[in-house]
Amino acid sequence: MDEIVVTCSFPGVDLATADDLCADLSDSLGEAVPEAAATRSRDNELHQDLGTILTIVLTSPTAALLIRELSRWAARRYDATVHLSRTDTGESVDVTGPLTDRHERILQQFLAGDDRA
Repeated sequence: MDEIVVTCSFPGVDLATADDLCADLSDSLGEAVPEAAATRSRDNELHQDLGTILTIVLTSPTAALLIRELSRWAARRYDATVHLSRTDTGESVDVTGPLTDRHERILQQFLAGDDRA
């Protein structure tokens, strides 16, 4: 199975908030989708945070679990925006607030590599 690599960042917030959001999303994914490997990295090596960029490596079967957990996380952190970017295609999508069925379909297409997303 092909691996899907997605990076997550948190635009429009200060470094401390981005660090908090990244930690929260990483913890949520670690508990709900342990099959997806989520690692944090620094946007700038000179910063002293643990990392505000979250890299998620998953396979196609775990994509639905990832979408479900992203939806739960976005509902809980409704004021946050997470920017998802695929490393292989460069495509990106932003997630803000609770996800509707339409938003979940867009994420499915995004993770599947469907260029209609």
